[in-house]
Amino acid sequence: MDSLPVVYSTPSAAAVADFVSTHYDLPNSIECKLLNRGWNDIFEVRTNGEARFIFRISKRRARGDADVA
Repeated sequence: MDSLPVVYSTPSAAAVADFVSTHYDLPNSIECKLLNRGWNDIFEVRTNGEARFIFRISKRRARGDADVA
């Protein structure tokens, strides 16, 4: 079977939860779900204490780092 090149992909909520747990100082037990898929993928991250955070994964744009900042 031939494969097709991928132009766009969406990270899994579990992978985002792992990334957030590794890179941010949040309690160990978090839940993550995809809220919006598009130019920016938007995820909701909740701690077991019910603190709520929105995590946006942005695409690199023509202005590059200036847009990401």
